[in-house]
Amino acid sequence: MKETLFFIDYISTEKRYSEHTIEAYKNDLERFVEFITVNYPEINAQQTNARIIRQWLLHLLENNYSSRTVARKVATLKSWFNVRMKDHNIKIKKLV
Repeated sequence: MKETLFFIDYISTEKRYSEHTIEAYKNDLERFVEFITVNYPEINAQQTNARIIRQWLLHLLENNYSSRTVARKVATLKSWFNVRMKDHNIKIKKLV
């Protein structure tokens, strides 16, 4: 997805995140997009709303992800949406 690639490029060049963080964020976004593709095939990640994000969080918790991992995944989504908002002047309601 174009926005995902833009985001990864942004956090590596502009924000200068570590390789470990970049890989973790990339994985988080890929898993999120995968969740949407499987559970909501009629939409794409760009059409995400708070209900879908809550469902994803529930899915993570039901699959025994640690609270630290879930917190990082939430941080990844927040960063991704913030970068998209800056880049595209998108207005998004609260994520969760």
